[in-house]
Amino acid sequence: MLEFLYFSPESLHKAVLSQTAYHLMCGGSEETQKSSQDRQLTEWESNAAKHVSMASQLSEVSSKILDWRKLELSCWKQCLDNVFVKQSKKANKWWFHIYQLIQATCQQEETSEDSDSEEKDLSEVMRTLKEFMERSNLGEFEARLGMLKSFHCQSMYLCTEAKEGGTQSQGMMNLLWNL
Repeated sequence: MLEFLYFSPESLHKAVLSQTAYHLMCGGSEETQKSSQDRQLTEWESNAAKHVSMASQLSEVSSKILDWRKLELSCWKQCLDNVFVKQSKKANKWWFHIYQLIQATCQQEETSEDSDSEEKDLSEVMRTLKEFMERSNLGEFEARLGMLKSFHCQSMYLCTEAKEGGTQSQGMMNLLWNL
């Protein structure tokens, strides 16, 4: 009955290849352990001879279940890290859209002379970028924030290069920093 608990590396590999689910094996073992704590088993142990006792086998089952659960818990951190990296990579698809938005707004400064139009453009960009950050999930948030910081650094560099950065460029730099 307890033979399925003792795996050689080859039999474990075969079990994985045959798509035997870990949680089914562990769940079945836990059910066996729970039923072993039943009143009938307690009665059996108190009345049976020592050579037919199941106490040693049940302690081995408990030990094996504990080992499996420790293994499962040790893998969770890596699993969550992998999901976090995958989610962070999804944020990269927005880079070109944000770059295009910022460049288009900064280039309008050169063609537009109207300061009301500039303020309107910046407020629209602010709403868009605010929504961009608010709709982010936890996995993408850090990457999106990093994108805004890198765009801020770029706009700061461009403002210092031009030495007379326009009001829209200065406004964009401040906007990116404060989001």
